[in-house]
Amino acid sequence: MKLNNRIIYGLLVALVLLAVGCSKDSTDPVPGSGTETELSENPKVKAAVKTMVSAATKTEATLNGVAVWQEGYAPSGAWLGGTDKDTRHQMWSVTKTFTSMAIGIAVGEGKLSLSEKVAPMFPEEVAKAEESMSDQQRTNLEALTVKDLLIMANGHKKDPTVEYAMEYFKKSPVGTLRYVHNEWVDVSGLLTKFDATLPRLFFEYPFDAVPGTKFCYDSFSSCILSEIITKKTGETMADYLYERMFKPLGLDKPEWEDVHGITAGGWGLHLTTDEMLTFGRLLLNGGKWNGQQIIPEDYLKAAIKDKIKDNMNRGQDYATTGYGYQIRTRADGSLYMAVGLFGQYIVMIPSKKAVIALTSAMPFDADNILGDLSKVMDLLNGDLDSSVKPLELAWKYIVPKL
Repeated sequence: MKLNNRIIYGLLVALVLLAVGCSKDSTDPVPGSGTETELSENPKVKAAVKTMVSAATKTEATLNGVAVWQEGYAPSGAWLGGTDKDTRHQMWSVTKTFTSMAIGIAVGEGKLSLSEKVAPMFPEEVAKAEESMSDQQRTNLEALTVKDLLIMANGHKKDPTVEYAMEYFKKSPVGTLRYVHNEWVDVSGLLTKFDATLPRLFFEYPFDAVPGTKFCYDSFSSCILSEIITKKTGETMADYLYERMFKPLGLDKPEWEDVHGITAGGWGLHLTTDEMLTFGRLLLNGGKWNGQQIIPEDYLKAAIKDKIKDNMNRGQDYATTGYGYQIRTRADGSLYMAVGLFGQYIVMIPSKKAVIALTSAMPFDADNILGDLSKVMDLLNGDLDSSVKPLELAWKYIVPKL
């Protein structure tokens, strides 16, 4: 049957429109996926951010930045203390959650497993450490797995980061001044002053508990996880995570400190509040971004569940009741948080489809360090109440408006 030109033309137009329609559908915004149209800020959240900032200036909260993303709205934010939206802020222990995601990606690639024993990956350091260990300590160390590191239950009863820092402070209080700058303690710089490498310091510290049974917040665990990434992939964790997570998210390579050439897994990542929000959105969306599964979904689901009871709860209504894979959790699943010293937070609230990013700075008088070294240790221990005040303000002013 012969078709006239008008019919042929009509069929061609229909096919073109269908193709355009299919193309449009494939790029339509997916909640939390990173694809967005022009959106307006939530006026309630925008006003709440303004109110929170005003309140912060009247307290000791030392807020630097607050940014809020909620599905369906453009982010709202405010910055003070000489910072702006492009300021990359030291994340401190928020870094640990990024380390966890690097482990998850490596597990997904078949590079390692969570049940894998840690000791065989560090034969020289372990052999040296075991020379001075009791039989029970040796048994504990050899039982240590990657998962034990993730849940902060490695067999230590104290955080060696603090112990070694105090040791150096006692040896050289004047020399310590160089590691206190711009109101921060430079932990990476301090640790390079020891003759031993970080893994050697980690393994020589007493393994007095059975791994997996006792929660003990231990920043060295996160650094060992970083070195495991390097051993298994041949890349520093900073490079590994940039190619597999930051780059697909459309983010520039971040500044990230290292210790003896190994990416600091427990601190040292520097991010803007927008970059913090993007990471939070990735987690809220099950590890997927623009259709690409960046973090294995099964790993992420496990990571944000309560794995072990956290002995650092503070009692507020937002306080976590447990610890997942380098992330603080609530047993009811209502929120999970990446938390850092001096008041750094990325808070994911699934029921609100929202992420809150907070950056803060603890005032620190370097002139008084020699007179009161306990202040330095308070900072390292995270014991000062002001570090949590920005979160309290967010809970008071922002969360009710989501």
